Amino acid sequence: MAAPRAEAVSSAPASDAGAANNPNAAQSATPVDEAIAGVERLYRVVTGRTPPANDEPYAPIPVERDPAEVVAERVDRLLDALGGATDTPTLRWSPPMTVWEDERGLLVCLDVAGVSRRDLEVSLEGEVLTVSGRRATAREAMRLRGSERPLGQFVRQIVLPRTPPAAELSAQLRDGVLEILVPQRSAGQGAGPRPIAIV
Repeated sequence: MAAPRAEAVSSAPASDAGAANNPNAAQSATPVDEAIAGVERLYRVVTGRTPPANDEPYAPIPVERDPAEVVAERVDRLLDALGGATDTPTLRWSPPMTVWEDERGLLVCLDVAGVSRRDLEVSLEGEVLTVSGRRATAREAMRLRGSERPLGQFVRQIVLPRTPPAAELSAQLRDGVLEILVPQRSAGQGAGPRPIAIV
């Protein structure tokens, strides 16, 4: 995905506008003001919205408080604001696949680390093998801070070179990899979907 271009940000923060009209304003801007203006620009680019008003005046960290705790609280508030403002739906994803072949048939391997057996479904309809499931998006008493791997629902459909007999298909989940053995020989089967048990 292409990064947003600089001209996509049409409005400048009030501090920048003031600096353009008053040459002395640029000299009086502190590094904190510049940082705040930068965060406001980033917020507009990421969310497409105007940053929420901050009713709290800027104040240095009180000497009686742990600086790390204060910074953590402020980062929490920033992440909550960014998370709450992005109305991006959870996108479906597709697990990566590896296919091996020998005299027995095809071995289809899907990387589904973090997906439990009860959240996986494998079915066969004609020559189309469908694997669907869900990787948990929440953990008990914990809040998601970030994820480099996809979460939520997924579906992967694989068109096989021939229609295999569903009774001879086998699937097992081992070390986060779903392995589906598709036998070589073909057989005439009904067109309806047939579930395959995962062991």
